[in-house]
Amino acid sequence: MRRLISGGSAARRIAVVAVLLGVLALAAAAVAVVASADPAPPALTISGDVAVPLYPGAAAQPIDLRFDSPSDGNNGSGAGGTRVSSLVVAITSVMGPNIDPPSSPCLPADFVVTQVPASAYPFYVQGGVSTLTPIIGAANLPTIQMVDRTDLVPGDGTGNQDGCQGATIHLSYTGSP
Repeated sequence: MRRLISGGSAARRIAVVAVLLGVLALAAAAVAVVASADPAPPALTISGDVAVPLYPGAAAQPIDLRFDSPSDGNNGSGAGGTRVSSLVVAITSVMGPNIDPPSSPCLPADFVVTQVPASAYPFYVQGGVSTLTPIIGAANLPTIQMVDRTDLVPGDGTGNQDGCQGATIHLSYTGSP
């Protein structure tokens, strides 16, 4: 799945659409980043993993992003690297074999994404393959958590999240240099 966003000549925008796959264990995903501006920067590929399963009430899990950049970079430390001044992770959809609205829904609202904190920007992605953890530190990674819903009235089933079992969560990454 790809989406292109064009920026004006004064600003470059990087758009990435990612799909995190899994059985609420969220497995690997590959995404393509296409940037447009003058001069055109090289393409950047991003993928991400969540190492442990998500379930209602569990702690937020880090999304450790991996970058594959053709830019020669400067070991990720400056002008030669691909500069990232913002990165937004968003849930675009949730799909799964057990989703059956209205009895067993599973919605983006069943999950919460926490963004990279402002203090971690800007960061630079070096050429080749690298992960976000050594660049900004594990404490600054974006996270995802499954919300623990409860019935509005005890026993009415409004807190049922059975539809989320085996679901695939689609995430998008949008950033700017």
